[in-house]
Amino acid sequence: MAKQQNKLADEIEKVLEKSKGFSLKDLLFFYQGTPYPVTVCSAETFQALENLEARRDDMVLVSYPKCGEYSQCYYLLHCKI
Repeated sequence: MAKQQNKLADEIEKVLEKSKGFSLKDLLFFYQGTPYPVTVCSAETFQALENLEARRDDMVLVSYPKCGEYSQCYYLLHCKI
């Protein structure tokens, strides 16, 4: 758990360091009218998602942060094997 927290803290530090010296306008980009932070994602990511072709057997897991997503993923993956 401590290792994961350190990794998260390191990632947050990287993002904060990356954003120093920028104005709020420079920290956001708009994709199809919605603002997104430039330090976390890019327009290329969204363009790639538009071309993503889902297969019939694909599974998409979506959840809110801190809701036990890891344990659910672990359970689902091990039940499929």
